[in-house]
Amino acid sequence: QVALRRGPRDRRLWHGVAVVGDGVAMGFGEPGVVGRNAGPAGLLERKLFADARLRHRWEVFNLGHWGATSEEWLPSWAARPVALGSGVRETLWRDARASPLLEQAEVVVLHV
Repeated sequence: QVALRRGPRDRRLWHGVAVVGDGVAMGFGEPGVVGRNAGPAGLLERKLFADARLRHRWEVFNLGHWGATSEEWLPSWAARPVALGSGVRETLWRDARASPLLEQAEVVVLHV
C-alpha cells in the first residue's frame, strides 16, 4: 500500500482515489520504483499529475494485493488468501473496507 502526498491537504482542493484489487491492480510484473505506485494506480497517478489543467490535488492509494485472485475478492469468500497469509486479518474484502486509506478516498476503482 503506497500513498503519495502532493501538497497541503485543503479538503476543498484535495481528492483521494483508491485502486482496490488483485495482483494486477497492485502492479505485479511491472518494474517498480520504491515510493511510487505501480499498475493501474501508478498510471492513474501519472495521468492526474501530468495534466496541468487540474488545479486540485489528487492522491492515489494502491490497495492491490499480490497473489490475490478475483475470486478471493468476493464478499462471500470465507478464508484468508493462501498466497497472502501474512498481512490479511480477515478477508481481502473486509480488510479493504476497513482501510483508513479507503475512508479517505472519494473515488474507488475496483480492479479484479
